[in-house]
Amino acid sequence: MTIPITWTDRTKIPNLPQLTEKVRLHGGSIVEFRRVWSLLLYCQSSPIYRWVPPGRSHVLSGAGHALFCLLFGWWSPAGIIWTLPAVVNNFFGGVDVTKVFTQPPPLPGQPWDPVTYADYIGSRRRQGFLAIASLVFVVGSLFYLGWRDVTRPKSSKPTAQTLNTRPRTIPAPAVHAALTNLAAKMSDIENEHEEITDTDIRERMFDVIFQGFIYRTPKYQAPQFYNTDSRKANKLVRKALTEFVAQANPAADAAGLDTPQKRLDAFNADPDLTLDEYFGYMETLQPPSPPITDQPGDMDRYKDES
Repeated sequence: MTIPITWTDRTKIPNLPQLTEKVRLHGGSIVEFRRVWSLLLYCQSSPIYRWVPPGRSHVLSGAGHALFCLLFGWWSPAGIIWTLPAVVNNFFGGVDVTKVFTQPPPLPGQPWDPVTYADYIGSRRRQGFLAIASLVFVVGSLFYLGWRDVTRPKSSKPTAQTLNTRPRTIPAPAVHAALTNLAAKMSDIENEHEEITDTDIRERMFDVIFQGFIYRTPKYQAPQFYNTDSRKANKLVRKALTEFVAQANPAADAAGLDTPQKRLDAFNADPDLTLDEYFGYMETLQPPSPPITDQPGDMDRYKDES
């Protein structure tokens, strides 16, 4: 029965006399935390011993050491491996080594005091279990995120190869005219406001097409805010979208496009219009979702504009 802190190890702890003296005079605990720091190919992981006064939380005392490891531990391959166990050890209060350091070591060949040994090994095992559980959680989370990304439906924006292979079918003339007008207006807006192809703006713009034209959500009203950089661009985007819905819906009715799938197919029909640049590409009809709405304060971003 051995404890991995030997009498020789004690002599390598510069502040050990001060630690044991504080325990003798004031009580409290001597706690082993860990420090990990690394850079490129170098990594150092070492124990650090601190006195924790009576009544003070070991967890609170270890928070600073956990933060140190989080800031400086990850910067090498070995550091990535050692940092998480050190953070867990420190965050959960370290290992109490008070009894190990405040009683004389046994004589050669004699066992350690069973109570001292049990307390020390118990603390080590608890911290080891927490480190393993944290590692399993992190690896499991990464695996889940990777699996979710692989199984997630592919992006609605087509690649150049997809565009080349999509057949060009012209919908009813009146519907095609509305789509052509929309494409021309979006191109004009983009010439002055390039941000309209940003992902968050595209999502907001397509939601108007989805709710107002494809699904025709009852009592739907297009939002006022589209996250553009200026009030002018915001007004132009909303005007183009609402005018398209007003022109396209009667045309779709006249052409017999009486289902969301037919209207989606018509919207996607002519890849030469490059509407996917502004709205993405929904190849398969998705279930209806709550419409994107304005939030309090959205338009405040333009309050400084004249």
